[in-house]
Amino acid sequence: MFAARNSSAPLWLAMVLACGLLLAPGAMAAGPDPKAWVTDVRLGQHRDHTRVVMRLDKAVGFELFTLADPYRIVIDFPQVGWRIDQTPLIGKS
Repeated sequence: MFAARNSSAPLWLAMVLACGLLLAPGAMAAGPDPKAWVTDVRLGQHRDHTRVVMRLDKAVGFELFTLADPYRIVIDFPQVGWRIDQTPLIGKS
């Protein structure tokens, strides 16, 4: 299981996860017959944890697991399409 080494590790991990979701080649393209559409991804840093919220247009099952070398969290969804506003987040509140 993943264990944070310092208080900034959860935020760093969440940022890597979000960047990977949003910047991966073809991430905005829908595959054949998506089971659902991802419409929003948000991050929130709290005192003792970091929250990642993904909004989908309908409920779908998923698997969550960790991997090592490098440590990472994997959220495995069925085939989903992406409809996310591509406006930069810098300066938004």
